Amino acid sequence: MNRILRHRRGFTLVELLVVIAILAVLVGLTGAGIFQWINSQKRRNSENTLRTVYQTLKSHWSEVVSEARKEPIPTEVMNFAGNDPDRARVIWIKTRLIEAFPVRYAEVQVADPYLSYPLRFIPPGKRRYMLSYQAALSGKTSPNDPAIESSVLLLKSLGMKRGSGPLNADDLGTATQIKTSDGVRAIVDGWSNSVYFVRFATSNAALNAANPTPNVDPLDPKGTILSSSWSGQPDATVMPSSTKLARITAWYHAPNGATQAWYTIPVIASAGQDGQLGLNSAAAPFDNLGISNAGQEADNLYSYKLGGTP
Repeated sequence: MNRILRHRRGFTLVELLVVIAILAVLVGLTGAGIFQWINSQKRRNSENTLRTVYQTLKSHWSEVVSEARKEPIPTEVMNFAGNDPDRARVIWIKTRLIEAFPVRYAEVQVADPYLSYPLRFIPPGKRRYMLSYQAALSGKTSPNDPAIESSVLLLKSLGMKRGSGPLNADDLGTATQIKTSDGVRAIVDGWSNSVYFVRFATSNAALNAANPTPNVDPLDPKGTILSSSWSGQPDATVMPSSTKLARITAWYHAPNGATQAWYTIPVIASAGQDGQLGLNSAAAPFDNLGISNAGQEADNLYSYKLGGTP
């Protein structure tokens, strides 16, 4: 009996290998669980950031629209609109929103943005925001990244005194970080990637399906921009070879066909865990939310899916 006990004092090699294998499985399962929990937490943080920022954006956006509805229409806008007061009001509102919510450094960092359309429609006495943006970006280098640029400018825009009040970047905590080589902060998601702000989102089927009034632009409920009697007219005052609708497409956003409108609301997006937006975001006027790389957008987060509508 003693010989047997002495013989079984240690583990055999096979037993040790089995124990090690069991421990490896347990560690793997635990690590996978922790990794999944961390990413779940980052996703929740991203959703909370998008909701918080969008609520402020919604207030600021509504304030700009409300002010633009009350202002007299400049003569140049009325002429471009074919003397249709409803169409002129739509164009004026969209112009004001472009001035209030730039999405690229290039829209700000030019000698005088008001020398080119559509900001040229805004008379000198009615210009409100561009000097603030130019001061904020003075001497700053463009990061040449659509998400970073739009995120930087969104943070600057929401810091202005309008709507429900300015958004204090410090209140966002880790949801703002320095994202450029010259020390400019941007709004970031839970994975520390800059969120992407789109001023007039178009070309996205999922967003369009969320439209409570199909084929209607919320800022143009009467469809004045898509009126065939106006949209097909030559735009001789700006570019003789183009039509009025071509100018609207280049300056503001593209329509969804000749007679339909996209659900053009402002959208904030997170690229999700993979950090890849997979969207058509590179070309002016930077409104295209169509899919450019199938699969990359699968884990994206969008403000409109989190209750973020005007």
